[in-house]
Amino acid sequence: MKKLLSLVLAINLLVGCSAFRPSKERISVMTNQPDAEIFINGDRVGRGMVTMKVKRNRDVQIMATKPNYQTAYYNIDSNLNITGVLDIIGTLAFLLPIIGIFFPGSKSLDQTNVALNLDPITVASTQQQQ
Repeated sequence: MKKLLSLVLAINLLVGCSAFRPSKERISVMTNQPDAEIFINGDRVGRGMVTMKVKRNRDVQIMATKPNYQTAYYNIDSNLNITGVLDIIGTLAFLLPIIGIFFPGSKSLDQTNVALNLDPITVASTQQQQ
């Protein structure tokens, strides 16, 4: 009986595994134009190619711009990951793992590598816009 009680207490101490995962995830963004400016979530972060960490539980908006080129946009969604699912399953047996769902570690970005293609603005495309 003591072993069973010890096991239950030990499992309850290891609840919410998502709480122990990093809150940020590394993403890489590359463009076909080495001098194109890259913006992530509205902040200018570099040119041509950028690697940085972003919050894993938030969607990420990416934009690349260069004069005389069409602006490229990309959005990365954040969804529940395996650790978050395990926290939910653990909740069915022990109740306390639900705490992990409220931490960023319960989610992951759908994609961590993005390649953006900036196309040159042509005379025909500017006439279509007018």
